[in-house]
Amino acid sequence: MGFSSLSLVVAESNPAKHLLIERDLKRLSILAVVLRAIS
Repeated sequence: MGFSSLSLVVAESNPAKHLLIERDLKRLSILAVVLRAIS
């Protein structure tokens, strides 16, 4: 759960960057699911 706390800290300093991080995290989690399904 380190990601969520990091996102909160970033959100306070830069909301736009927070949105980018959220999108990247979603992309990473989707990739992880796909890789897990393949293997």
